[in-house]
Amino acid sequence: MAAGWERVLKRAQERAPEEVGTVGHIGEMNMQRYFSYLALEAGELPTAWRLLGQGLGKAPRRFFGERRNYLLAGGLVAKAVLPEPWYWRLERRVRRS
Repeated sequence: MAAGWERVLKRAQERAPEEVGTVGHIGEMNMQRYFSYLALEAGELPTAWRLLGQGLGKAPRRFFGERRNYLLAGGLVAKAVLPEPWYWRLERRVRRS
């Protein structure tokens, strides 16, 4: 999936370099967050943390303004420290809000 995203981004950069230059980093940050979420769902916490950190590196200023990054980071911490039933209960509550 990541390779597909890279191909799409490269094609877009070839066709409209100025437009992609201004928003490409934000798109990359968003995709890294998505890949991090998938790793969290698969129980691969080190990979999820690494991917979220890569998202931070893509667009640092924008990263801290995105609520979803905080929710994902909180989910990673919760998955690491809470017993499994508590984690799933918390996740259900967060999804409903």
